[in-house]
Amino acid sequence: MASPHPTARLFVALSLVAAFGSTAMAASPSRAKRRKKSDARVSASARAPQPRPALTASTVAVSPPPPAAAAASAPAIAPAVAPPPLVARVEPLTPAAVDPQPRDDGPPPSPPGYAFDAQRPPVDTVSGARGTKDAPEARCLIGNFCVGPVVALGAVNAFGIGAHGRYGRYFGIGFDYQATPRIGGESLKIGTTAYTVAARVYPFGNGLFVSAGIGGQTVRVHATDTGVGVDATAQATGVALGIGYMGSNGLIIGIDASVLVPLQTATVSIVGVTGVPSGLPYLVARSRAAERANAIAQSVPVVPQVNLLRVGYLF
Repeated sequence: MASPHPTARLFVALSLVAAFGSTAMAASPSRAKRRKKSDARVSASARAPQPRPALTASTVAVSPPPPAAAAASAPAIAPAVAPPPLVARVEPLTPAAVDPQPRDDGPPPSPPGYAFDAQRPPVDTVSGARGTKDAPEARCLIGNFCVGPVVALGAVNAFGIGAHGRYGRYFGIGFDYQATPRIGGESLKIGTTAYTVAARVYPFGNGLFVSAGIGGQTVRVHATDTGVGVDATAQATGVALGIGYMGSNGLIIGIDASVLVPLQTATVSIVGVTGVPSGLPYLVARSRAAERANAIAQSVPVVPQVNLLRVGYLF
């Protein structure tokens, strides 16, 4: 049998190669499509959220603390380094920086809420006077208690003497005895006397005061008839209330007014007789004196007293 021609061999080989290539190319698109579908399913399952298991007491695990070796293996912290000390640099003053003339900047600044008056001296705590010209060198003879005599001119009881005292700025006391001499004609003369002991309060710490105490008022009547004279008195005791103004120490000048509120009816009594205490003239003089004294005592429910001027000195 004769061998095929070399050209025929080459033709057969090329035909086989072409057939195999066409078969491979027909199969490759189907395999690529299947690979793409598989990759899409894998990626979709990866993106879907996975359900988390519920936590229970049996499933919660507490992680143990790290071993000491791990803490020891941490890098050591370097010790703090103190900053370098500050060095003050002193520079010499130049002649232009020195003030040759001392300046008077006035009084120091006052604390908040207080006013500082450099032109006015401080106020005396007892007398209320300001400065050495108004305030005495020694405030009182007995510590904060000043006491001294006082004279008065007034109405109802015209003339008076007394002793007044003041303790500190807010308290005081006063004693007064006042009288009006008997005035009138030959047949009838009338006079008055009064006394008062009262405590005083100075509410504002200055000279204004209010007072309260006890007092008494006496009306004296002298009646005469044909040589026989009779003295009768009407006395009332009660509460004395007053208001006024007076200084605290040193030379003091003041004014005040008060009322005596009787606590009981005035009592009338015969206290003296001149001449023969018998016969008709005596009876007439006695009756006249008693009636007039009683009428005066009963004419007013309260007895006023106005002291138009008080002058005194408290040590």
